[in-house]
Amino acid sequence: AAPRALAHWAALGHESGPSATRRAAADWIEREIPIGASLGLLRFPEPSTTPAFPFSRYRLLMFSSPAALPEGRRPDWIVVDAPHRAALGSLAAEYELVKRFESGRLLWGKVPEDLFVGPTVDLLKRREIDKPRKES
Repeated sequence: AAPRALAHWAALGHESGPSATRRAAADWIEREIPIGASLGLLRFPEPSTTPAFPFSRYRLLMFSSPAALPEGRRPDWIVVDAPHRAALGSLAAEYELVKRFESGRLLWGKVPEDLFVGPTVDLLKRREIDKPRKES
């Protein structure tokens, strides 16, 4: 139990510093994702796992699984942490990984993702956004 507690403490320290995973992801979102784009989150924003980007700049779409999305509705982007990536299921095939922010490292290796402190954050973009529209 002591090594796990130390890992958790070290991860918290990393996430409060300048190289924090969530902070880096939030900065990238603000710089690279256009205002008004729709962002999908697999759960409501939580300080421990969600990048702290200004939510009011984007159209947020929260869903717990692809089945929970309204028919024909897909967010332009998905922000997902590593422990919840599998919940995307087949929906992941409609998106490409654009940016990954790896969880911090401890002296002996990577921070375990199941600590839910500064997990790896993936930014996925819907594949059809960049495809040119056919003219009729």
